[in-house]
Amino acid sequence: GLPVDEEYVGELLVELGEIADECGLKSLADEVEHERLPALARGRITLVVLGEFNHGKSTVVNALLGADVLPVGITPTTAVITHLVYNDTPTVTVKPPQGGGESYTIPYEGMEQAVKDSGAEGEEPEFVEIGYPNEVLGHSLVLVDTPGVNDISRQKVEITYGYLPRADVILYVLDATQVLKKSEVTFIRDRLLRANRDRIIFVLNKIDALSEEDIAEVEQYARERLESLIGPVELFAFSGRKALEQQRRGGDLPAEFINFRQYLMGFLQEQRAYIILDSALA
Repeated sequence: GLPVDEEYVGELLVELGEIADECGLKSLADEVEHERLPALARGRITLVVLGEFNHGKSTVVNALLGADVLPVGITPTTAVITHLVYNDTPTVTVKPPQGGGESYTIPYEGMEQAVKDSGAEGEEPEFVEIGYPNEVLGHSLVLVDTPGVNDISRQKVEITYGYLPRADVILYVLDATQVLKKSEVTFIRDRLLRANRDRIIFVLNKIDALSEEDIAEVEQYARERLESLIGPVELFAFSGRKALEQQRRGGDLPAEFINFRQYLMGFLQEQRAYIILDSALA
């Protein structure tokens, strides 16, 4: 379909409000001003990144952003839910656990240590929000990086599950060196399928650890196994680490990564169009 322009929908709503006002339709004018326009402004789209611990989720996210925004090398005990949103300057806001007081900001440079400290003390934040000047995060995108779905903390796993119904798009990261373990198959079948299967995109990460022949074999196996579980799937095989390294040094990006990024950005734009129209017309 045609792309939906948020600004254009906003202008139409303003016009509708003015016409309603002139015609004495006060309730419609009020609804446009106090409900429809704010809903349009809020129209955030949520991309949730899932996968087992150590499958390279943060590296895939950094590759997508083309910058080292998320800390990598966080252990399962210190991993927390991380929200990434657009901001003109790098900022980090820590949201304490429910009932744990007000949110507070910390220097962006100290984020990794702060996350480790908060995890070690047992009073984990509900989430950490990173604001960063990155074009991928523009247009009200909220990118949620989650701890591994096989994390040692049951509480963290339940929190991650809680994000699934809210996700507009789900990015599930698989590891090419240990693809679709029993625990993953269980999670995909029992949890992920409750989300809308049309909104799930799979990444087969870490293919740089395999030979060309093995990559083709593993990708075919992953595709067939996933299709037997949930039907036709979108699956992209690349190395997040290599894609990020190439961007750091300005080299050519792997073709499959370029395809992935184009597909994902188009998919997000499509979902955003639905959200905008929903906000305007609901």
